[in-house]
Amino acid sequence: MNASVGYTPLIFSLITPFFNRAKSLSRCIRSVLSQSYEHYEHIVVNDGSSDSSREMVKEYQKECGRLILVDLPSNKGVNFARNRGVDNARGDYIVFLDSDEYLVENALSDLYRIMQEHGTYKHFLFTPSDRAQEFREEKKPVYYTDWLKLRFQGDFTHVVERKIVGASPFFEGFRAYENLNWFRIFRITEPQLFVNKVFVNRGMVKVGKERSDSASSEYDLTSKSKINNRIRANELLIEMYGEDLVLHNKRYLRRLIIHNTILSMSIGKHCQTDKYLATLKKQGKIAYILLRPLNAKIFSPFIYWLLQVRHVVKIIKWQF
Repeated sequence: MNASVGYTPLIFSLITPFFNRAKSLSRCIRSVLSQSYEHYEHIVVNDGSSDSSREMVKEYQKECGRLILVDLPSNKGVNFARNRGVDNARGDYIVFLDSDEYLVENALSDLYRIMQEHGTYKHFLFTPSDRAQEFREEKKPVYYTDWLKLRFQGDFTHVVERKIVGASPFFEGFRAYENLNWFRIFRITEPQLFVNKVFVNRGMVKVGKERSDSASSEYDLTSKSKINNRIRANELLIEMYGEDLVLHNKRYLRRLIIHNTILSMSIGKHCQTDKYLATLKKQGKIAYILLRPLNAKIFSPFIYWLLQVRHVVKIIKWQF
């Protein structure tokens, strides 16, 4: 990260997708504009907004040439929007900053200082404000197996080398489930450096494990399409990381298969359910014995109804 003489480095590319979030987006942009550190660009990706968000960004652009607007013709979801932000980024490191988040004072200069002190790392994890009381360690390296074994999980403020994120784009076939790609990045960048310091504040009230925005609503199993997306996401997770989970967390792998068994039953995908049951028969006979009798059309409406009940949704809900 050392610059040669006469060269002004662009260290950070902050990427903020937004969809109809004018009020919170304004606070987000102002928090970046007020930073003392200037070696950054802030790329805001308009994910098909229909409110005044875009016009507001255009006004802020008059104040700062480092604010870049990327317009998408229609709403594609956070994964698609993040990828378009990365495509337009020029900084050495990507910082994902959601539209309902905002930087603390001098965040970028402090980030840069910490990164200079630990220059061998390619991926840094910082504590978001809503998790400030969870950790005792000041800093520690985090390995891919820590994520697989769920020793380390949940949301963080990510600062990652741009070339790595660019080579591992988020899966645009999903409007959420960013964890599918984060695991790929964790495997590439291990170890990451976790630093228990808050640089990003979150401004919205959380509902359950998810923030109340359009992306997090995808995790609620309140329609057949969302249930089908969960099944697809679990299948891709198993396909991409199943061999690693066999080595490091068979219990979690079994849990994913049980989830997909129940979800498939709820929407009447009984042939698919048979496949999961066959796997459970080999891995854990108790789950197979309990679930096998439920794989009938008569039970599908009842299981689907159960998934609409809030406390049942929380029980089967999973997130990294």
